Amino acid sequence: VSVRMNPDGSVQSATIDQSSSNGNPNWPIYAESCRRAVLKSSPLRMPPDKPYEAWAEMTLVFNARQMLGY
Repeated sequence: VSVRMNPDGSVQSATIDQSSSNGNPNWPIYAESCRRAVLKSSPLRMPPDKPYEAWAEMTLVFNARQMLGY
């Protein structure tokens, strides 16, 4: 999930890289769940010792196997 942040830690936008689906029919549902999780977590706590430019844009990678404990 590509995330663009506001200086206060709130999520400005969260977009999904559609090219990473690998043809899995369940991928759109999973990807949208991840995007909603990012939006619901807003505002995120960002490191106070890092300047805004260091975390203004980031990519969050979700791994379903790790989330399920595999």
